[in-house]
Amino acid sequence: MSKKKKPVLVYVLACNGLLLTIPRGEYAKTEFFTRKKRTHPEGFDEAVLKFETELKALTGGEPLTPETWGGKGKLRAQANVKAAAAVLLTFGVSAYPVPEEQETQARAMATRALVPA
Repeated sequence: MSKKKKPVLVYVLACNGLLLTIPRGEYAKTEFFTRKKRTHPEGFDEAVLKFETELKALTGGEPLTPETWGGKGKLRAQANVKAAAAVLLTFGVSAYPVPEEQETQARAMATRALVPA
């Protein structure tokens, strides 16, 4: 009897046709550590700015492609992009550039937190 490997659940952020995968455990850890950021009115803007900054650091301002993603010596920059992508995922964003309806939902998170129940 052969052993079956457990499927690894991942979260995916689509960026210019490239899929950035975040394992479930890393996503859960990021969601826990960023819970206050999601309730801050400027939290979403900060998350998008951080992602853009890390993306520019990786690609040098070029669009993200498989060629600009891969390469020797870019592991730290790739990890930074994935970490920033995980934060965006916690806001309910699944693609970059952020679709308009997902942006309004992400911004509504902070507004709901400000309104007393």
